[in-house]
Amino acid sequence: MEFLILFFYNFSTMKKIFLLAVFTLITLPLAACSNSEHKTKLSFGNLANNEVMDLSYQEIISKVDSGENMIISSYYGYVTSCQCQSIFNEILKEYISTTHYLIYSFNNEEMEVSKDKYGFMNFNYSVPSIYIVDSGKIVHSFFYNQKAYEKIFTNSDALKQRIGKYCIDPDYYYVDEQYIDNNINKEEKIGICYIRKSCPDCSYLIPNFLIPYNKNKDIKVKTWVFDLDSYYESENYQLIKEKYHLSYESDNQFGYSNGKVPTVQYYENRILKSACVYFNDVVSYNSEEDYYYISETYYTEERVSALSYLTNEYVLNNKKLQKEEVVLPYWINSYAAMIHNQIIERFYNYYFI
Repeated sequence: MEFLILFFYNFSTMKKIFLLAVFTLITLPLAACSNSEHKTKLSFGNLANNEVMDLSYQEIISKVDSGENMIISSYYGYVTSCQCQSIFNEILKEYISTTHYLIYSFNNEEMEVSKDKYGFMNFNYSVPSIYIVDSGKIVHSFFYNQKAYEKIFTNSDALKQRIGKYCIDPDYYYVDEQYIDNNINKEEKIGICYIRKSCPDCSYLIPNFLIPYNKNKDIKVKTWVFDLDSYYESENYQLIKEKYHLSYESDNQFGYSNGKVPTVQYYENRILKSACVYFNDVVSYNSEEDYYYISETYYTEERVSALSYLTNEYVLNNKKLQKEEVVLPYWINSYAAMIHNQIIERFYNYYFI
């Protein structure tokens, strides 16, 4: 480096500029090589099916903003509107069946600009395409019209090899009821996280704990994520919660109330060993003494004493709260998270690391 600096100094200004430009061009590929060594640890996989999860453009942007690490495919008009897109959709399904990665897709016709601030493209020639997103940024993109990457859109092995250069398997996998029932007895250790995507508490958990924890920890035990939204409006909703030990009636050791989400359970050798309920505290107001307090919670003195991952400082029943922390009968998420994020982190550190 010192030689180069002295070398530049002895030439005219025009030559110095030219050599500096050459030096920049030479070093750019080196920087790119260095950056390519980083692999994106995906946030979620998919064991429930081999389908691409189609979302709206705005839903995709929300996921990018949430920090989720993911693979996204884009198409124009309809997936079947051209032969190349139809072929690639089948390639993606085959790819998912072997990797169990969760892949999102969106119609870039929904975009109002030719290229947004994230780098998503809205041109006919830019589809089909693949984007790899890491911590809110597109770190790699591949387009069908690029000769160097054309094969990954027609061959699942080529796609697997290419994506494998840049991505690491996730620690959380979406599953369904059938998958749990067929596989729970095959797992020595497994976690199951019950959510409803339409549930505000669950929507808070995913970007504020699950995603960053997945990025920052070397997790040894996988977590299955079971979305109960499809059961919510049916009479089967309570039945499914009782089937999986979420309610107190179905399991007085680890269940809570009528069964709440989000809840994460830890199984070892097919036996439910522990659980963690995120949020779902009930707040009441003592009008005589003018204070707010937690009147119902998973984390009672009796419960906390039985949970190996907690100490008495995490007993929440009768905990007093400030007025600004409360919208009766709820403990506002941003305040509740100060305690509940500690609780679930202790749970994961104890059983999953």
